[in-house]
Amino acid sequence: MGFLIGIAAVVILWLFLIFPSARSARIRLSFSEYIAHRGLHDLSAGVPENSTKAFSCAIEKGFAIELDVSVTADGRVVVFHDRTLKRVCGDDRRVEDLSYHEISGLYLFDTGCKIPTLKEVLALVNGRVPLLIELKSQVKTNRRLCEAVSRELLHYRGEYCVQSFYPPALYWFRRHRPEVLRGQLASDFIKTSHRGALSALSGWLLFNFLSRPDFISYDQKFWRSLPLSVTKLLGAKCFGWTFESKNVWKEKQRNGQKRRKIRGFDFCIFENFLP
Repeated sequence: MGFLIGIAAVVILWLFLIFPSARSARIRLSFSEYIAHRGLHDLSAGVPENSTKAFSCAIEKGFAIELDVSVTADGRVVVFHDRTLKRVCGDDRRVEDLSYHEISGLYLFDTGCKIPTLKEVLALVNGRVPLLIELKSQVKTNRRLCEAVSRELLHYRGEYCVQSFYPPALYWFRRHRPEVLRGQLASDFIKTSHRGALSALSGWLLFNFLSRPDFISYDQKFWRSLPLSVTKLLGAKCFGWTFESKNVWKEKQRNGQKRRKIRGFDFCIFENFLP
């Protein structure tokens, strides 16, 4: 009997930890089913990721846009994915260590496209498609980034959500901007290259008690994940990231459904093909 009580207590504690926001079951998102990852980019055509060109292409096709935001040393919010500029700009320095003036002189993959600010992107989109904004928070930059992003979004009238791998970023929005829909990014980090206790806990959504997310963004490769399935049953909307080919996308579709809904997910974040 004691063993069964212990198991029940563990299950109850786990459910408490992973439970999504109480409003999750009630929210209705007008997001299109398909969301262009870092915009509708195609480097072979001179359209780099997270560029105004990529966002314009997504708008033309009517796709919602996923984008990444980081903060510069002088507090400007730029749309950029990596912590360092090496992969995209050939510069070893980190975004957080540079002023916007220094970053504004760099180009994305030598295409002639510059790193845009969030302010520029919001003016470009102007509510025409929804935005899924990933907060690229670090321990040192989290508060500055959240505060700066919140200021930029305060008077924006288009539809948007924020998401992050970093639970304290979502906790900041839960406390200071509770009306903003927030999503927890996660994956089965035990089965990927990530290692360590924090990664394992994150993959099991055990920081949901901190962020109380309205939706979950989960690695589509692990759509059978138990924590994802349970939070879905508890009412959370689910985004699947990132579908990188049409074949993978088709494999995850349920047969016989009118909307051909992606298996296990309400929304599909995609790149490198048109759904």
